[in-house]
Amino acid sequence: MKKLLGVMIALLIFAAPMAMYAQVEAVAGSLKIGVHLDTSYQWSGESKKNPKLYYDSVDVHWPGYDSVNIGDVALEVAGKVGDRISFKVLEALVTQTSVASLDASMLGAGPTLDIHNEVDTHAVTLEAYIDVKIIDQLKIRVGKQLTPTLLANTGIHQANVFHSANAPLIANRTVGFNEIMVDGAIPIPTKFDAPDYVTGAAIIASFSGAELSYTWFDGWLLPAADGVGDLGFDFNKTKGGNVALGYSGEVGPGKLAARAFYFDELSEVTPNVPKIRTQGWGLGASYTHTNFFVAAEYTNDTLSIDKNIIPAPGKNDNNWWGYYITVAGKFSGIEPHYRFDYVDYTDWNNNAIPDITSYDTEMWNTIGVNYWFNDNALVGLDYVIKSPEVMKHAKYPTINELVIYFEVNTL
Repeated sequence: MKKLLGVMIALLIFAAPMAMYAQVEAVAGSLKIGVHLDTSYQWSGESKKNPKLYYDSVDVHWPGYDSVNIGDVALEVAGKVGDRISFKVLEALVTQTSVASLDASMLGAGPTLDIHNEVDTHAVTLEAYIDVKIIDQLKIRVGKQLTPTLLANTGIHQANVFHSANAPLIANRTVGFNEIMVDGAIPIPTKFDAPDYVTGAAIIASFSGAELSYTWFDGWLLPAADGVGDLGFDFNKTKGGNVALGYSGEVGPGKLAARAFYFDELSEVTPNVPKIRTQGWGLGASYTHTNFFVAAEYTNDTLSIDKNIIPAPGKNDNNWWGYYITVAGKFSGIEPHYRFDYVDYTDWNNNAIPDITSYDTEMWNTIGVNYWFNDNALVGLDYVIKSPEVMKHAKYPTINELVIYFEVNTL
């Protein structure tokens, strides 16, 4: 908690001038410039400091954490050239947090669940594409672009979509604790992300607020940075297609956004891992009113790899599914909100992996309040109860997290 005061002072220093600036869009003829910045402070207290050993199970020590996280810093330039050609470039300093190790070895009476993170920040071109309008209702998009899957798969953090510091548990790059446990138990990956920023071409038809698109992609699986992914390797590749049907428009006194999608993706992660095929679908909607917001989404994905590398007993695929429900109110800039997340990470059973069904699900409950300085800037406070399903023989605790976050977004 020692970092809390410094973070709050920094937020207050930046909040007022940046909130005022966020109302200004730099438009010069056909050129628009947008900016994004988000940062957060996260704290979780230690739990089960003195773990106990029972006749059939052990306590698991949770060491907690205390950290300041710089999220995404992005600059967008978009515009038009004539009546038929438009473009967009989105450059970002992206901070990626990956799990380096998971220490679950026996320490005294019980193990310690200590997740060590490696944080890597680098400049990435997230989007760089050109749209060519064939007719008013039809256009072709070529280049690097965000594939329309879940509404929650926004790429960079979007508080007006999430209404909280953490993205939903089913969203890309959101990692749950039991996801790590299941990944360590079964011989194939579990919650493989849906395609998001991909290089390819899309054909997009729009009419009366509805949009039907098909995206074909073939490019790097991970973003090129620091010499990785741009050296002509035969791995770190992804290709496939995504079809999506969405709607965005006024319905009654508010705005409705809805989308259904299906994707089929083939990826090569490393030279030693066979090609991974992921097929998934999902659907969801959100409704934004002056005084309230509601949203819900569901997704179901299946991942399969070469049967020859799966040790018996087992199978060559894994199915995971999950959903979230968000409700929020808004009164004079004050926005209380609540979200429930649920994920089932695997359809493997206890015959293949002993006791796997005792720890293959996870629930998050998030309650919080935001204060919006204007439509583009906010500061928020979240209390998150992360409840991974408890292992049959290891009693690890419910994780309580406190988050303070700040975001400016004019994209």
